[in-house]
Amino acid sequence: MVPNQVKNGMLASITWPLLGSGKYQTVLFVFGFLFFATFIQITTLFPEQGRQYFPVKPLVSLIYLHRSIQFEECFFQDCPALQDILKQIVQNGKADQNEFGYYFSLHTPLHAWLVREVKKLTDRSWFDAYLIVKVLGGLVIAVGAAWWLYALFGPVVAGLVLLFLGPADCRLPEHALTQVQPGNISIGLAMLFWGLLARHPAVMGKWLPLMFILLSAMHQLGTGLAGVTLATYPLLRWRAMNRQDGWVVLTGVITIILLLAIPYLVEFPVLGIYRFLNDANLSHTLIYIKNLEFIGQRITLWMELYHLNAASTLGIILFLLAFSLYKRWFVWVVFLTFLVGLCMLTIFTGSHSIEVFGRYWIVMSVLLSGIFFASLILALILLRNGLMLIRNRFPIWSLTQSASHSHGFAPEPERKLSMGTLGMIVLMLAVQIYLSRWFVWVIFLMFFVGLCVLSLLVGSYSITILGRYWIVMSMLLSGILLAVLILAVFLHRNRPLLDRDRFAVWRSAQSVARWHGFATGTGNGWSAGLLGVIVLMLAGHFYLLLAHYSRWDPVMRIQDLAQRGNYSFDQTQPARLHQADRPCNKVLYVNIHGPQANEGQQIVVMAYFMEKAMQCGALLYTTALYPPDSPGRQFLEKSLPEVTHIVFQNVTHASYKPISLREGQPRLRLWKAVPDPSWRLLLKNPGVREVMVALRPWEETDRFREPLAQFTVPSSWEGWVDIRLPPTVGIWYELVVVDAGDIWLRGLRSGAAETTEKELLWPWDQGIELNFRNYRLETGKRINDTRWNTHFTVAEAIPEIRLSGRVVADRGMTALAVIEPPSRQEDK
Repeated sequence: MVPNQVKNGMLASITWPLLGSGKYQTVLFVFGFLFFATFIQITTLFPEQGRQYFPVKPLVSLIYLHRSIQFEECFFQDCPALQDILKQIVQNGKADQNEFGYYFSLHTPLHAWLVREVKKLTDRSWFDAYLIVKVLGGLVIAVGAAWWLYALFGPVVAGLVLLFLGPADCRLPEHALTQVQPGNISIGLAMLFWGLLARHPAVMGKWLPLMFILLSAMHQLGTGLAGVTLATYPLLRWRAMNRQDGWVVLTGVITIILLLAIPYLVEFPVLGIYRFLNDANLSHTLIYIKNLEFIGQRITLWMELYHLNAASTLGIILFLLAFSLYKRWFVWVVFLTFLVGLCMLTIFTGSHSIEVFGRYWIVMSVLLSGIFFASLILALILLRNGLMLIRNRFPIWSLTQSASHSHGFAPEPERKLSMGTLGMIVLMLAVQIYLSRWFVWVIFLMFFVGLCVLSLLVGSYSITILGRYWIVMSMLLSGILLAVLILAVFLHRNRPLLDRDRFAVWRSAQSVARWHGFATGTGNGWSAGLLGVIVLMLAGHFYLLLAHYSRWDPVMRIQDLAQRGNYSFDQTQPARLHQADRPCNKVLYVNIHGPQANEGQQIVVMAYFMEKAMQCGALLYTTALYPPDSPGRQFLEKSLPEVTHIVFQNVTHASYKPISLREGQPRLRLWKAVPDPSWRLLLKNPGVREVMVALRPWEETDRFREPLAQFTVPSSWEGWVDIRLPPTVGIWYELVVVDAGDIWLRGLRSGAAETTEKELLWPWDQGIELNFRNYRLETGKRINDTRWNTHFTVAEAIPEIRLSGRVVADRGMTALAVIEPPSRQEDK
């Protein structure tokens, strides 16, 4: 879609898209697309390697998987578990927003259906099906971003943006392009459709209603993207609007209205959260001004990627806007306008404005990156035009020396670089003004120089501000130095540089391009030469970016995703709910205070739901913390007699790895008298050398007593070790590693208890107390580094509720306890 050509003026030779199209432009675009698509797949697949059970970001992943399982088992959300949860979290007709969103909000129906169908077709696990859909979704995002950028800015800009977009995404929030989720897949579909619409609006118009349904069905935020599409379409067809286009717009309006109304019209399944939002959340729409600060931080993150600030970003947009209007091409302006409006609307969405803005900002970051590179290329083309005007008139090097001498620069060796650089700038200014009388770029240069000088007067921040502004100046100086480099290459190759035709800088660039095999014809010689200069400049900037933000590099992002939430889980536990001797009636799911407190209960509940637990009733321990007169707490207390099982988080899995004797410093003692103080330790040596372990008394005043026991753990070995504790109650003993190395404590049992319940790892109700230090890792840093304590009783896991149970499984992050029937309790 090429605009009308302007036949007069200095810009006449510049077409849109910039640099046009051709063999080598296409090669750059394809390379950028492959790089970006590969980057997405790497950040999707590599963190999944070595996970113990749950996929990356387990809470978010399980929420999406839970919706797929509902398609399979409980589509109308009428199974016992969901009905019990609904009665607990709905208060006076309104629901707890977070809990309701976890279990009921089916605002990604298309994604849920796709995961279910992939599971059926491949006969794989739910996690495998979810990962397959993520891989396919990553491909949709890559194709969508690439095609949209190609349609708006052409192959060269699109290729360069895609080269930057992947690594730069590691600096953006985690739900950005390289984190494939339903919302991002919806964005990928939108960008793909926008690219087709920008190129072929008449053909694609008839598909608008179907596209709106796909966007909204993939994720509810897609409705906003559908609104942008609908608003853009009439402007793309403004000069060729007909009656059919009017019907298309009307159908699109009706479709969007229906999509917005469905959550209110359909009660179950719940296709949105609006119907159950608390009035308090809606009243905060204009009070969450604090969110503006966080939104500003998101925008600042993007600008820091390119060393920009608000003024320079606005200047770049206006610079490209003026050129595109001159060339009668402003499709990107239309998209920018409506996307800005969509982002502004998110400020009025209440407490979720930050999250909603972050999702829509993904599209803005793609578009603004295209604008940035398009402006950069346009500036370089204008620089090329200026050089072409002087290529046959002036011997550059002699005039450079004359200009530098006339300004008083002495030709000392230490000043040659400054002399040559300043001389070239002065020469370019003089010739450009004299010959072309087109000196807008000269005005820009003067203002930027003035801006840099003014920045020195602002006090202690002068260096920082000057560094931001200097990036624009450095681009120009880099171009000049590259031109000198090209001349140096020809001097080395003994080319007849004094020939006026050969002496032209740009003609030299063409020859260098041909010399390296980049171009053979005269039609694309200049574009190939310019392309080489651009790639060389941006490649250096690209790697400097990665070096500057090395703590956000892709490798660290992948490691961070692989470590976080890497819980182990025993898949056999949910099956015990359906055993014939004690089938489930209602299951109480308990959360604890610890590193997993913010997400642990939801992870446990949904992990059980994956294994047919939705057919059992479900009670959430969090409702025990509600006020006594709340309906949710009253329902919980009323249902306690029907509880048959308790699921709570195993405190020994407060981190993502077993308890370390070196890092965890475990201590143990008897908290009640026991008949047989013989114990067994399940130890694992993950290292390649044997390690000495000692058991000794622990006192803060005397840390170096003689050990009570000492033994050696072979390398790469795991097994039970027998020890004995003195029968004295209340004295602490510690397990320590005597020499280098580390040992993991994976279990602790009474020796007498090994004849029964051999599958248990920990001493439930056996009178021993464990105290240890544990933590989790995020971005290579230790988080929640503290000490945890447990008596290994069910009662301590549910302090607000009086229930006693018998633990029957405790492997992994959860422990399962059975509530004995009243008749069996009476027998005991």
